[in-house]
Amino acid sequence: MGKNLAFTGVKELEEVLAGLAGDKKLSNKVVRGILNKAAKPIIQRAQELAPEEDGDLKKSIGAIPGRGRGKGEQVYVGPRRGGRFKGYAGHLVEYGTAPHIIRAKAAGGQLRLHGNVFV
Repeated sequence: MGKNLAFTGVKELEEVLAGLAGDKKLSNKVVRGILNKAAKPIIQRAQELAPEEDGDLKKSIGAIPGRGRGKGEQVYVGPRRGGRFKGYAGHLVEYGTAPHIIRAKAAGGQLRLHGNVFV
């Protein structure tokens, strides 16, 4: 292929990829590599903004390949789940939770305050 690509923002990246779309030699693997490289600054910033006390969440933030039709043209940035990644509560940290009543699961169970956490 031997092409050098330079871009500074998302709009420029879209223009570069649109220009390469007609290139039959450009495989999904190459496009995904370009998108992963473009996502690195976003990943780094998201990791910086993640809470310090939640190391698992911070480590789980990364590029997630798109699914379905046109999946080679999509990469999402967010908490990865499964395997070695433990970003299961990422949406709760980012968006928060509404006030809610906490009840004991077992009949007759009790909730006690342990430090500043109910158990």
